[in-house]
Amino acid sequence: MRILVFDIGGTAIKWSLRDEAGKALKQDVFPTPKDSTDALLSSLMEIVKLHGSQASGIAISAPGVIEHHRFKRTGGALTYAYGLPLADRLEKLSGLPVTIGNDGKCAALAELSSGALKGTQNSCALILGTGLGGGLVVDGKVLAGPHGSAGELSLLSFGFGPDGTIGSCAGMDASTSGLIRAMKSTCGKTAEELPDGKACFRLLESGDPAARQAFESWC
Repeated sequence: MRILVFDIGGTAIKWSLRDEAGKALKQDVFPTPKDSTDALLSSLMEIVKLHGSQASGIAISAPGVIEHHRFKRTGGALTYAYGLPLADRLEKLSGLPVTIGNDGKCAALAELSSGALKGTQNSCALILGTGLGGGLVVDGKVLAGPHGSAGELSLLSFGFGPDGTIGSCAGMDASTSGLIRAMKSTCGKTAEELPDGKACFRLLESGDPAARQAFESWC
């Protein structure tokens, strides 16, 4: 049995065709569409058309609150994907069974089964990306919560604006997005010079003192 796997992030989508043992047979990455659910589905279907005939199903890790492994109640970093029945729509397009899980919980499950959390009873996984994801392990099992939102950290508030809305939150500041903003501000860099987290770490490794200052402040 082979599974086509998608890890949908706010910046990029990683995909892989994997065998029963979890070994990657093929894999690649492409930019996450920024404009619409149709563009998102179209990008996923491009990969399905190429490799779906070799798979017996599709598994998706995605940001936001996921209900019953089917429905994206919130979109996380994908602001256009709120209320998207992603599994149902992709099943109709692909003809393959589809299941979807929150990225933090998927990471916690992976680490619990064969990674850093293996053998733990109570632990957590943190996903540092465009936003901030989390997964909780309680009594040796990944905790979903009654509405699928246990372990969600992105909207953890660091303060509120004068109108009562969230002024600063974990997903905005304690994430790669927050690191990029901090480094651009401190180092005087443009979006073209620091397009992603990898560029930030390259600047750090170059020994730039302003980058080190921004990184330590962000931490």
